[in-house]
Amino acid sequence: VLPYVLGGVGVLALGGAGVFWYRAEAGRSTLEDAHCSPNCAGSDVSAIKRDRLVGDIFLGAGVVLVGLAAYFLIAPGKPEAKLAAWETWTRSANLGAGVPF
Repeated sequence: VLPYVLGGVGVLALGGAGVFWYRAEAGRSTLEDAHCSPNCAGSDVSAIKRDRLVGDIFLGAGVVLVGLAAYFLIAPGKPEAKLAAWETWTRSANLGAGVPF
């Protein structure tokens, strides 16, 4: 079940990255059409930067989650041993008891 949950959440995160990047590009296009550069409103520019940053964060999380899903699905070994290794890693990384984030 773990690989499918991680993979599903990873795919959702990748979709979220696309949504936020689209919003950022749509905002950038709107500002270019308004010909306000370099005097565009700071709030408009901040919104574009925020959307790009959120998109980048979603991309990173999506790639990591899909990679973990692939590892847990494909890697040889018993699922219990892989899950124990995952819990050990998250505890050593001070991420909590088996919780990746």
